[in-house]
Amino acid sequence: MWLDTRINYETLTGGCYSTQSFKLERVEELHRRLGLPLENFPVVHVTGTKGKGSTSAMVARILQATGRRVGLFHSPHLRNLEERFLIDGIPCTSEDLQEYDAVLRPVVEQMDADERAGKTSWGIVTWFELTAMVAFLHFARYAVDVAVLEVGMGGRLDATNICRPLVSVITNISRDHTAQLGNTIALIAGEKGGIIKENTPVVSGATQPEAISVIERIAAERKAPLYLLGRDFAWENRYAVGMNGRHQKSNAALAVRVVELLRTRGWEISEDAVRTGLREAVLPGRLEVISEEPLVILDVAHNAISVDGTLEWIQETYPKRRKRVVFAVSGDKDWQTMLRKIAGVVQKVYLTEYRINPRAAKVSELAAFCRKEGILAEVEPDSVTCVQRAKRGMTEEDLLLVVGSFFLIGEVRQESQTFPSPMNHEP
Repeated sequence: MWLDTRINYETLTGGCYSTQSFKLERVEELHRRLGLPLENFPVVHVTGTKGKGSTSAMVARILQATGRRVGLFHSPHLRNLEERFLIDGIPCTSEDLQEYDAVLRPVVEQMDADERAGKTSWGIVTWFELTAMVAFLHFARYAVDVAVLEVGMGGRLDATNICRPLVSVITNISRDHTAQLGNTIALIAGEKGGIIKENTPVVSGATQPEAISVIERIAAERKAPLYLLGRDFAWENRYAVGMNGRHQKSNAALAVRVVELLRTRGWEISEDAVRTGLREAVLPGRLEVISEEPLVILDVAHNAISVDGTLEWIQETYPKRRKRVVFAVSGDKDWQTMLRKIAGVVQKVYLTEYRINPRAAKVSELAAFCRKEGILAEVEPDSVTCVQRAKRGMTEEDLLLVVGSFFLIGEVRQESQTFPSPMNHEP
């Protein structure tokens, strides 16, 4: 597709997140030239370091349970780009995506020409900005009643931040994407807090004092009512959560608070819809048990905080199982800390390297680190072969966890028939 010719920062490393690379004015102009009104449908806007995908899925599924047509834009995808654009849980079709690609091309090429001629100074439209426009086109075409938009990275400069939401959500914040967002919690919180809009309520699951302080300041400056998990509301055990992991209860608490705020705006959302949504919301690759015999679990945890939650659930749920891990990771992550944590609870580590994204840490570097740390590890550069190798000899006393990156989980699914896809791609 022509879309794939645009610069894609998801495949790059380094500090490219700046006002030189990302301009909301450019996104707004693209949106205008496509003839899309900013308030075409109501929006819930979600950012954060950890839990934004799950929280977005829960909010979307609750609203769907009310009978509304609900759009969900989230990233990254595991197998196909179409997975980023969901309506009532069903991905965009490849035919629709081709049509949107054809609609976008002449508009963007004209913007490129204007830029080269010196008529504008916005810079070049990026791949992610175009995926955001695909979401807007898709949701407008099929007349969604509401859309949940998940930020790609950061928030302040993200392409989704042109929206005017009913509610903004900031999940928990930790150190991740530090090359782009800053190397302190306060700096990262400032980027995430950039989605807060004037007089628009914001719900947050931030726990670190530095993050809370920044979010409180931005909310006060913009006269945005702020509701903090643990201070203004808490998780209520009357609901059951379908996704695995103790941390999902915090995400569910945020989703419930969003529902309560929408009710104050006149939205009818029953308790049955909340129960159904929290019970049935699912995202592939989130502590997902993909096979029972042998027991294989996939998880997209890709930073130290997320790995903590993953290992905690594994230990609590399967305390007597011998544990193996297949691990690959992006080179810009704190993978040393991740490997130390993993090595503390597993018997064997299998190191690999995904091919679908050049950001992968070299398996030779991972192996050298493990030798230095005394971590027992085997090396298999091909991720699909690595999973097959790790499964050999497993019994009912064993467990295999595949973890470290969205790209690892996506590659294993895409290039191997080892695991079926849980996504329904039928229109």
